[in-house]
Amino acid sequence: MKGETLANLIQCGVTLLLGIIALAGALFCNASFHFFTAMACFWLVWVFYTDNEYGIVSVREYFKNRYKKD
Repeated sequence: MKGETLANLIQCGVTLLLGIIALAGALFCNASFHFFTAMACFWLVWVFYTDNEYGIVSVREYFKNRYKKD
């Protein structure tokens, strides 16, 4: 795995964790404004997961090629 793909994977994981925490805060702490934070985090997770610009292999393509059945 190249460094750029690994960086996208790490950013995807951190942003997903932040989105889950924001969603929990919105649901359990009555902080409804965190729904917007959670939606933004989940959107960023998708961007980090599918980012394949500038010759970078996306995380999705990496896992698809790595675990492809012949």
